[in-house]
Amino acid sequence: MDKCEKIFPYEIRDVEASINAELLEYFTGERTGFVQVGPEGYFFPHKYKAHAKQYYNFEARPDDIWIATVPRSGTTWTQELIWLLANRLDFEKAQQRPLTERFPFLEFPLFVHDEVKAELQAENSHSPAALEFIEQISRPGYETLSKLPHGQRRFIKTHFPFSLIPPSVLENKCKIIYVARNPKDVAVSYYYLNRLFRTQGYVGDFERYWRYFQQGLNPWLPYFSHIKEAKAHSQLLNVLYLNYEDMLVDLPGDTLQVQGWIKNVRRLKNNIFLDINDGSTSNKFQLVVPRTLDTQKLTAGSVVSAVGRVQLAPNGHYELHAENVQSIAEGHLQDGYPFSPKQQHAPEYVREHLHLRSRIDYIAAQMRIRHKAQKAIHDYMDELNFVQINTPILTTNDCEGAGEVFRVQPDSDQLLKQMSRPNVPVEESYFDQKAFLSVSGQLHLEAMSYGLGNTYTFAPAFRAENSKSPLHLAEFYMFEVELVYMEQLDALAAFIECTLKEITNRLHNSSASDLHFCQSKANASSDLTWLQAPWTIMSYDEALAIIVANRDKLKTPVGIDDGLSKEQELFLVAHCGAPVFVLNWPSQQKPFYMKVSRSDPQRVHALDLLMPSVGELCGGSLRESDAELLSKNPKLPKDLSWYVELRKFGGLPTGGFGMGFERYLQLLTGVKNIRDVIPFPRYPHSCKM
Repeated sequence: MDKCEKIFPYEIRDVEASINAELLEYFTGERTGFVQVGPEGYFFPHKYKAHAKQYYNFEARPDDIWIATVPRSGTTWTQELIWLLANRLDFEKAQQRPLTERFPFLEFPLFVHDEVKAELQAENSHSPAALEFIEQISRPGYETLSKLPHGQRRFIKTHFPFSLIPPSVLENKCKIIYVARNPKDVAVSYYYLNRLFRTQGYVGDFERYWRYFQQGLNPWLPYFSHIKEAKAHSQLLNVLYLNYEDMLVDLPGDTLQVQGWIKNVRRLKNNIFLDINDGSTSNKFQLVVPRTLDTQKLTAGSVVSAVGRVQLAPNGHYELHAENVQSIAEGHLQDGYPFSPKQQHAPEYVREHLHLRSRIDYIAAQMRIRHKAQKAIHDYMDELNFVQINTPILTTNDCEGAGEVFRVQPDSDQLLKQMSRPNVPVEESYFDQKAFLSVSGQLHLEAMSYGLGNTYTFAPAFRAENSKSPLHLAEFYMFEVELVYMEQLDALAAFIECTLKEITNRLHNSSASDLHFCQSKANASSDLTWLQAPWTIMSYDEALAIIVANRDKLKTPVGIDDGLSKEQELFLVAHCGAPVFVLNWPSQQKPFYMKVSRSDPQRVHALDLLMPSVGELCGGSLRESDAELLSKNPKLPKDLSWYVELRKFGGLPTGGFGMGFERYLQLLTGVKNIRDVIPFPRYPHSCKM
């Protein structure tokens, strides 16, 4: 649903006529005049009046990164720093694309007067590249930025004060970096810029310019109002307020305290070099400890706290030259610690020591990614106004109808006998019926959706499958979503695609370093082109036809009534070169709750989403909304009369999907075995700890 357009809340008034005439004489790049905005009187070219509403209603995205400053406050320098940090110091890519493309300036086109644009085009008519650049800088920023794909994080520069920044920036809690600089330095730098740029074309002296600056008669000023607004917002968690002068201070020489586990020790003649890690990153930090300090207990595996001065090492990395070192806990690796600091251990071996495996770098990285992925899911669903439901772990139904459930009962025979009742088997006496660990929260989610609207759950699920597959666990987590008024399977597929692209993009932005580290450890591709490309939609019959046509390339036999094998799923993805939605499945292959096609009762409105490397990632469907049809379904379990009743009392069309969370993590990290993306894996013949 489109958001309502906001009314621009401030008065825009023309600058007093005599002052306007004087300014036009000295700022030759502007040909029409100037305006002042709101109670602070923010100063802009006259063009702002025509575009104020569009800039104010520009739709920010939650993963946008904004830099906001008074002009000439170190903006360009900070832009480069931010972009490089967010892109893993990809200097090569930075050199290939100009900063104006990587970090667009939202409102710069306000300063390209139509007459100046025409003059520049006439002067550069011989140069297609120059003409394209002129067109680019004169195109409204709200149009250019809105066309960037949603899978691509946007870096946006603005000089608007907080009161004129689009409200959606704060509403979506976008990250905002604000840089403030000494006003004298700003004025001097701004003076030279205004003289240099033809779009401003200042032709006066500095004395006059300084008077205009003090009076706030320069674009985006007055200076102190701008700074005060930023200061007022600086306590927000998504706003980082920086001082330009502080950024100039070199880190080397600063005193710092660090703590962490010693991962490696190198003892040389005068110094001992320690690689430490505190669990917050896959990177290690080097301590340089002089032998004059007490270093006897500084061994691999020990926990250390050090205070010293930061220095730049010859390799360009920072290191800490310790002045004081304290051993907090000794490692005692010689007493049976299973992991050698200098040795790579097979995942199978690491899994034998679950209580210690968070010390292994790639496992720690997986857990950080797992945390950030959950956060991305919860943040995004909250922004969409979905209600999170804590669906039960103990349940009396198996919504999949496959019988692969764990039964639950008290361990105490005495308790069961005490609670026994007539006509109830002793083993069922606690609940008066059989109880199981949940295989899915979907049915309970539907019950909540009938009163709350759109809902979701993120909860553990349990399957009693005798499978040692690298894609299956006995206990895993499911991200399940239920949408009300969902009547089209294509619309459900579009929602799934948008949701997965959005949370993946957020995760990639928050955990790029850990993702890259895990991918390199797994020798996996970091290709995420599926974030940009449209996903393929086909019917089950179309998918089957492709498989039949290529059966000589596949080892798995084609079974018309057997669904798709993992090999066939991966083949379809490779064949299409993109993730694939397979729609409209045979009813005998799917559970009772899926909506039967009215035109073909042998089909249900169900979908599977197939992804690279993992195959099926999501399963979803429209839910059967007709109580009579549902009650006549022979697959309907006898104890689900309440589920039919939902449709009887004010039922409405719903649809939803479920995604195996660990399989999603496998997709992103390239980890081959699902047991390595969950802290404590449970699978046949293994339930350690």
